[in-house]
Amino acid sequence: SISRGTGVRVYSAMPVMVADHVAGVVYLFRTPSNIFQHLYEERGKFVLAAVAVLAITMIIGFVFLPTTLLWYSAVHNWFGGHWTFWPVVGLVLSLLIDLGPVSGRRVPTRR
Repeated sequence: SISRGTGVRVYSAMPVMVADHVAGVVYLFRTPSNIFQHLYEERGKFVLAAVAVLAITMIIGFVFLPTTLLWYSAVHNWFGGHWTFWPVVGLVLSLLIDLGPVSGRRVPTRR
């Protein structure tokens, strides 16, 4: 038998048939006997995954800032997608506009 303390996982998926159609799937897998000990041993991977998710979220947030997104499209159309000196200057200015103190004081639109 396989010891529960090893890194081996056994996965099994069995279809549930009703009137010759698959109605669902029963999915089973074997985990370590002490899941919290295993999570503690693998904490480095969890921290790395959390940092990666946070970094990707921040990058996506920066890309989709309103003025920055407009500047990306301008560089693509006007500069042929080449990031030389002036497109980078424009990117820095658009980030300053999006993240600067003025962005929080914009006049709300009337409904």
